[in-house]
Amino acid sequence: MRSLDTSILVALLAVILINLCYAKPLQNKPRKIDEILERSKRCADYNEGHNSEEATANPRYRRRPADMDPRDVNCDGTSDSGFVSSRQFRSISNHIREEEGCEYYVYDAQPKNPNIQDWTIGYGFSMARRSTFKRLLPEVNYNDVRRGRTPITQEQADRLFINDLPSFITTARDLFTNFDVLRLDVKTALVDGVYRGEHVSTHRTVSLINQGRWAEASVEYIDRDDYRDAESNGISGIRDRMDRNAATMRKYGEDLESGKFVEDLETC
Repeated sequence: MRSLDTSILVALLAVILINLCYAKPLQNKPRKIDEILERSKRCADYNEGHNSEEATANPRYRRRPADMDPRDVNCDGTSDSGFVSSRQFRSISNHIREEEGCEYYVYDAQPKNPNIQDWTIGYGFSMARRSTFKRLLPEVNYNDVRRGRTPITQEQADRLFINDLPSFITTARDLFTNFDVLRLDVKTALVDGVYRGEHVSTHRTVSLINQGRWAEASVEYIDRDDYRDAESNGISGIRDRMDRNAATMRKYGEDLESGKFVEDLETC
């Protein structure tokens, strides 16, 4: 009888151990799947808008890499695979907001340029991106805004901006080989240039930066028509903005030469 009791006790202990080993993972598994699905859902609009034909037709837009899994990105500029930290994202975001300024009514971004009518709103959002505007602001009448009859709100301007910024950070990471370990002020200057459409892979400035030739890059960066013609096109503030970015590049090169610690490795 005692032997039988012992066998029953051993069997009960085995059942308990099995439950302890497997019950928790089985409980957690659906929650993990739900988290992944929710994350993917939050990124669905981002992916749709940033891989659309309309978006890529906009010269200020750069496509997010097609091989980036939406489950790996938080849609706010951070990712598990190493985007920028939340602090850096906020800093870059605040800088570009300040540089762009926010307009609630539509305006021509190049009022004195006879060859271009660049109708813009918020923080530099192009009204040519009609479907993106309507998707992100379904409560707003696009035609009324486009014709200057109706303004958007601050919250709506923020919605347009935050939808776009991660793709520009992604592009900066693609263009500049050491982007992840650059100092925050340098990252900010580079993303600011990408936001304005100033950096593309074929430009000599990008090549010089990737070679670590920062002083030359700072000169090459402003050697362009839109910088020279900024005042005549009615956008004189662009020169000051580009001068600040060029100064950041030049200072970073000087710091490299002098042996100062110049990397920013924050990941949280």
